[in-house]
Amino acid sequence: MMSTTDQIKTMNSGTISNLEDLTIVWLDITIDNSSIIWSKRQNLLRSCINYIRTFTDESECLKYISAIRDERIFIITSGSMGEIIVPQIHDLLQISHIYIFCSDIAKHTQWSKLFRKIRGVFNEESTLMICLESDTKIYLSTLMPINISSSNERSLQDIDEEQVAFLWFQLMIEVIYRLPQTPTSKREMVNECRTHYIDNPVQLRMIDEFYNKYTANMAIDWYIKDCFLYRLLNKAFRTENIDIIFNYHYYLSDLTKQLTKLYLDQFGNKTGTLRVYRGQHMHKDEVIKLQNSIGRLISINTFFSTSTSCLVATNFSGNGEGRSQNIESIIFQIEIDLSIRRRPFGKIDQFSSNKDENEILFAMGSIFRIESVELFTDDIWLIILTLTNEVKKEVEDLLAYFTKHIGAQPSLLELGVLLSKTGDYQRAKQFYLRLQNELLENDYDLGVLYNNLGEIYRKQSDLDTAMKYYKLAIDELTESPFGFIDRWFGIVHSNIAMIYDTRGQFDQALIHYRCALHIIERDDDDSEGELYSTIYNGMAAIFQQKYELKTALKLYEKVLKIELSVLPSSHPSIAITYNNIGQLYFKMEENLKALENFLKARSIMLSTLPNNHRDLAFLYASIGAIYIIQNQVSKAIEHLLEAEQIIDRSTLTADHSLREDIYRTLIIVLSKSQMIDFSIRAHLKLIDMFKVRTPPVENEIAFWTSRLGRLFSNQGNYQQAFEYQQIALDTIQKLPRPQENKELYLIIIDNILQTRHFDIALEHYRRLLNEEADTRSQFAGKLHNNLGVVYDYMENDLLALKHYREALFCYDNLPDTFVNQLSIIHYNIAVILNNLADYEGSRSSLYKTLNILSDHDYELRSKCHCLLGEIYEKSSNWMYARKHFFKAIEFATQANSHPQFIAKCTRHLEQVITKIEENDSTELESTK
Repeated sequence: MMSTTDQIKTMNSGTISNLEDLTIVWLDITIDNSSIIWSKRQNLLRSCINYIRTFTDESECLKYISAIRDERIFIITSGSMGEIIVPQIHDLLQISHIYIFCSDIAKHTQWSKLFRKIRGVFNEESTLMICLESDTKIYLSTLMPINISSSNERSLQDIDEEQVAFLWFQLMIEVIYRLPQTPTSKREMVNECRTHYIDNPVQLRMIDEFYNKYTANMAIDWYIKDCFLYRLLNKAFRTENIDIIFNYHYYLSDLTKQLTKLYLDQFGNKTGTLRVYRGQHMHKDEVIKLQNSIGRLISINTFFSTSTSCLVATNFSGNGEGRSQNIESIIFQIEIDLSIRRRPFGKIDQFSSNKDENEILFAMGSIFRIESVELFTDDIWLIILTLTNEVKKEVEDLLAYFTKHIGAQPSLLELGVLLSKTGDYQRAKQFYLRLQNELLENDYDLGVLYNNLGEIYRKQSDLDTAMKYYKLAIDELTESPFGFIDRWFGIVHSNIAMIYDTRGQFDQALIHYRCALHIIERDDDDSEGELYSTIYNGMAAIFQQKYELKTALKLYEKVLKIELSVLPSSHPSIAITYNNIGQLYFKMEENLKALENFLKARSIMLSTLPNNHRDLAFLYASIGAIYIIQNQVSKAIEHLLEAEQIIDRSTLTADHSLREDIYRTLIIVLSKSQMIDFSIRAHLKLIDMFKVRTPPVENEIAFWTSRLGRLFSNQGNYQQAFEYQQIALDTIQKLPRPQENKELYLIIIDNILQTRHFDIALEHYRRLLNEEADTRSQFAGKLHNNLGVVYDYMENDLLALKHYREALFCYDNLPDTFVNQLSIIHYNIAVILNNLADYEGSRSSLYKTLNILSDHDYELRSKCHCLLGEIYEKSSNWMYARKHFFKAIEFATQANSHPQFIAKCTRHLEQVITKIEENDSTELESTK
């Protein structure tokens, strides 16, 4: 016999997660966990709720309660501590009932009347337990098994709205049911149960009994017992916790097989109809939600019991008990057409101790249509459901397609693939690593496993680790009986190509794609369409990046033709292809065609991918970018907000690189819009992401904090801007000074200059210049130029002139590279020389500027001509002045310059023309 409590006594039950639905929290400063009285009290409590947490401090208790999401809490508190904590927790969703346990009933009854969740004030354990047991029974009835909740629970799932979650959950359950049963899987399941019930001797005895006596034909017997299996499984199914469900696959496989056999024996050849009932409690707001959903489909994601007797169901409904707590009595009347094949169900009288209940057990995943929701009596609601096998065609087609690919005897490989397809890479990796420990050396599946692990790391942007696993996959597959014609060789080469593509090594990527094509072309299997499309998609992406856009488009169109012929119309791969074509058209600036393909991709993704999938986030960002270009602001905001919300609710860790990618994308898109508040929020989230990395990525924090400050500067909020620039400056100064950090330091100082803190900018420009070893480097040139700008702002013309000339000296050998910067420096020198009344020098610098300036830099050209006009005006050279003012106005108009500048040039032009006319008139008089 396997040992029980002794093996796990050393574990701290306080660190074990609650796998059931309810938690007891007991708050009392006098609690002594080591006392015999308290030990007996805990055993008494565990007869109705297993999980108990005790606290002697209100703040610690509040912190724990606030962190709970998927359980409901029954809190017992002393009177004095209750007065403090009850007002803080009463309205929290996770708080179900509150009990005051104290010695002075009179004192604490008065204030407790203000709080409806308080069930009573007690001074005896016996009366407290009677109330607690009754409340527990009623509340568990609301959870077993139908529940509409605002948390992560989905016992009753709206298929019209949640069809995607339904699809993937059903597929994962199908895999779990079909996993092989081994002694190890049974032992792991039992150990998990023992760990959870470590302090519950009653349940531990039942777990021992299960381990020693259970056989496959006893699955239903054990499910209908009020014991650990029933409680743990129902919560796992409601919360769709794949990790926990997986732990019970040994037992679930037996339960499903036994129920399927009952269904085939009892109803397999029958037609006609069957009516069954289920009685239970339900929260009032959930009843209202059902009432508003008449005609919709729902799925019940757990095993659940019904009866052919309405009287039995009525007794289970409670006959109105609990209405004072907003809990209603419900009878479900379920109509079944026996000719329609669906999830199994069966009569289980032979297993039940109550034969007269005429019990029928349904498998999880059963689908119903809501026909009506009405009051049957003053105290009981009647809800009529029809059992159906209806789901949307897209879901039905994908279920059939993926179920076929799962096969009759899947392994953890198939479960990992499904998790990966939903974007849950971390969980997929956990299952793959678990399988890696189980597979024998030279097992054929090792090659496939290494490839799949490589895929996970590639999708998580860990390219080096991904390549390591791909090479391990090739080593393993080389030993396979199929040799180098094995299709998995083609898959691995295709995946390696994607790594080279990401690294920008396009020629290497194409070599591996062509190698993959060569391998699968030698395979006679007609089902390789999906692999062909993956390879052609990758090749198209490479040609797109090489700007061979027509070649890329032809390949994408080839991919789409293959996919539409071999895949269900709603397969996610087709959505990816539409998205890729959209991205190509976007690059070609054919925005209408891009949008058309993006919308096709969105239609498929919404019907086949979870609503937190990263591909959806990138797609919504792309659509938002199109709408910004089209100036459809409301649609742009709608799609960009949706992209943000998708990534926020994704399963990716807070510091995941894919989160970083989407926020970078959002920021790039938002930079082309006026959505400043949205852009600020995206910057803050990206900064927080770098802060939670281990260690924090300080240079990225500095860069994005400085960019955030720049946003505030652009709004004219210089105070807020300076605060962020100061944070960025403090951060960058702590770091070593390789060239990239020096460049970042310079950017931050430039942004501080924009906030008009000239003294701080001056200090740090000088510091960087003193650190620069090469006094004629490009970097030194930038620093001299910026110092010139600072002194210019401070109206110190001589020092400004000095640094501008030093900058020219540094740039002397780099005219082609820095032509734009050179032209600006020459212009700035011209302005200073004009201020110093060196008009000849100023004019010379202006002509130098015009000679090297780009033809399309209308803004600076207009400024040069305006200043030249002013210089000629001062020397009374009216004809040259007129010529330059005319050009200044012409270029300013082309540059869409500020109206004040154009008005200034126009005034000067009018003055010059007046002077010319006066001179002409004077000359005419003198000739008379």
